[in-house]
Amino acid sequence: MNTSDEHMKICNQIMAHISEGVSLIRASDHVIVYTNPKFDEMFGYAAGELIGKHISYFNAPSGISREKSEEAIFAYLSKRGVWQGEMINIKKNGTPCLNNARISAFHHPLYEKVLLAVYTDITEYKNKQKKMIEQIDYLQRNVSVEVIPNPIYYKDREGKYTNCNRAFEEFIGLARDKILGKTTYEVGPNKIANIVFEKDNELFQNPGTQTHEWKVTDKKGNLKECIVHKSTFNDLQGNVVGLVGIISDVTSLKESERHYRIAATTDELTGLLNRRGFLALAQKQCYIASRNDLNLYLLFVDLDGLKKINDQHGHNAGDEALINTAHILLESFRASDIIARIGGDEFVVISVETPEINKNMLTRRLKESLANYNSKSNKPYKLCFSMGLTRYRGEGSCSVDALLARADAMMYKDKKDKKGLS
Repeated sequence: MNTSDEHMKICNQIMAHISEGVSLIRASDHVIVYTNPKFDEMFGYAAGELIGKHISYFNAPSGISREKSEEAIFAYLSKRGVWQGEMINIKKNGTPCLNNARISAFHHPLYEKVLLAVYTDITEYKNKQKKMIEQIDYLQRNVSVEVIPNPIYYKDREGKYTNCNRAFEEFIGLARDKILGKTTYEVGPNKIANIVFEKDNELFQNPGTQTHEWKVTDKKGNLKECIVHKSTFNDLQGNVVGLVGIISDVTSLKESERHYRIAATTDELTGLLNRRGFLALAQKQCYIASRNDLNLYLLFVDLDGLKKINDQHGHNAGDEALINTAHILLESFRASDIIARIGGDEFVVISVETPEINKNMLTRRLKESLANYNSKSNKPYKLCFSMGLTRYRGEGSCSVDALLARADAMMYKDKKDKKGLS
């Protein structure tokens, strides 16, 4: 099996096991040319059933012509590189579902310009959010606000507080008689008051509900991340006379989300980026390089003899060898360089070329760090790397996959040369 076939096998395995639905759409006629198993499962189709079908099979009618839709998408992609947002789709059984979609465009050797779309089903999340808002609305109407642990407040059209609960008093650190009849400018810092005034004004101009996030410092000096749900209310004549707001402290939830994102993109053993994290950051780096005519280096590093270390000294020794390889890479390159472990014994580095960073400098620095480590190590084995280096010269489109393929091929040549097989 050649390198290209190996890469294709790896890509197919990744597509078969990732949790997101992925489709490839030919831009010229919006016909689907590829779907992964998760995509078929999300929309209730058998494997391959959507191939050759128009995207209207799973896209909800939007009232926008196909031509205008395509024009709008490509206009956005040409400026930003990636479009991301929520869209309503239709399953095979006719059930609507809400997805977070991420769409990018690139040139495919078989289909020319194509759209790569990655979907995450957020229907359940949105339904839970809707139920929460309904529950909050019910509580506001039927339960005394004093027994609710969330801070709740009422304002009139002039932005003055007309009522609040005990939780709101504790939240801003003022007694009720210091709050009622005052505006946000009179009870809080101007920076926060400016944001609140702007959001309140938007809600009064477009009556209904509003949800937004903000960061505030509580009376103890702790930074809190909050979600504020607001709703206008009317008098007996139907005129909007004020708003009610309820604040939810989501600091712990946000911290958990950040931890999950880090864990999802980090190699547990070495602490470096994993393949998923590398591809995300590397593609952004390539996009920046392409837009700003910057040169990039991609270095592919393979830890030689890992299987032999595992067989002769145990898997703990093998893990230690991988960890020490990561340390050598971190020591050899800049904090701004992207360093990752993308496979069992495979590591990659992306570095932006500068006057002090060039091809010879990159490999020499790594070889010096490796030699220094081996000279001081008392391990029963020596670490040895095979390397492949490729360069993007800042002209035309920059593809991470293409850079990886070239560097991987050069790395294997280096490995064979050392074995005397070339």
